Amino acid sequence: MTAGPGVWVRDRAAQARQGRRSTAARPERETIGCALMYSRVCLAALLLLVSTFVIADEAEPAALYIVHFETGENWDESVKPSEQNQFREHSANLNRLREEGTIVFGARYGELGLIIITSSSLESAVALMAADPGVKAGIFEFRVEPLSVFYPWRPHSD
Repeated sequence: MTAGPGVWVRDRAAQARQGRRSTAARPERETIGCALMYSRVCLAALLLLVSTFVIADEAEPAALYIVHFETGENWDESVKPSEQNQFREHSANLNRLREEGTIVFGARYGELGLIIITSSSLESAVALMAADPGVKAGIFEFRVEPLSVFYPWRPHSD
């Protein structure tokens, strides 16, 4: 058996023919290498198994909902938006939802705003928006509707 650089030869006679000396470290390195490979295979199998359970345990896939915001009865026209009661908390809440991946899109148009969110149901989407600090303070009112996409988003190309 011939071996190139970095290949361990188990046969002492073959090692002697190649001018190599046998050392006690080589069998240990071979054992460590096998153990390391076995550990990697077990880890990969464990990750695959866990991901299968996570996917299987998920509830219904999240659907898309559109949330339409407009100013509420407690909006003070004489005050800038950033100075409205609970406006900063409202913005922080929307930023948190965006970072969590709940908000997938948001925009303003005219004096109105809209966000597109993911949620497991219409009821949970409404509950999520009802808990918003700006809504609770009455500076915003909202409406939530299911969103059925028939033209998927694609970036505008110039």
